[in-house]
Amino acid sequence: MTLVDRIQRLRTAAIAADDESRVKARTGALLDLAERLDGAARGLQETRIALDELRVVGAELAVELLKEADEIQRVLSELVPSRLTVDAPLDAPKTTVKKVEAFVTRARQSAASGWQELLHREGPIVDEELLDALGRSGVEIEAIKSELLRAQTLLMKLGSHAIPRQGDVVTLRQAMSDVESCARQTQALVDPLIADVILGAQTSEGLPLSRFTSEVRGELERLGIITRFRVIAR
Repeated sequence: MTLVDRIQRLRTAAIAADDESRVKARTGALLDLAERLDGAARGLQETRIALDELRVVGAELAVELLKEADEIQRVLSELVPSRLTVDAPLDAPKTTVKKVEAFVTRARQSAASGWQELLHREGPIVDEELLDALGRSGVEIEAIKSELLRAQTLLMKLGSHAIPRQGDVVTLRQAMSDVESCARQTQALVDPLIADVILGAQTSEGLPLSRFTSEVRGELERLGIITRFRVIAR
């Protein structure tokens, strides 16, 4: 092989290596764009669901963001990496993906804030101390406790969601309704005066005998728990 032939072969190999490097770089850029696009599409879908859930409860900001999301979705649907030619510039697609990512971040933050506000709205409260005291006194409370536990478990599960998922608002409303039902049932078990007596009797100090009027004794008999009370001389 002459020196000229050797130089020519080296030049050919260098050109091939350079082309291979360019192909790898281009492939990497397209893969990165496709991954970012896929992540942006998933994020947009999750955020749209969250905003739609909040729209149900009248969140005005959610309505506005949903309109913006519709436009973002339209732009995103037009961007398909497989349609790009091999040598097509990627600056515009990357800018579009960046725009979608920025919207998803902003809208997700708004959805998370609205969801937390909804979760922490003041709702019905069950007097669990009274409920437990009634249970220790022999009053049947298992049905109420079971219903309350189911509602509380649902609320804890919903609280673990950073943003609402599809159906979460309906589930939240049902759980709060169940808690309210438990509160009403607990209050209906005994008169407030009797509840005070039952709670007081279970403290270390107890209650003076004068608190056990004929009305109180009659109600305790009706509940079938009067035999659980005893008089201690001091």
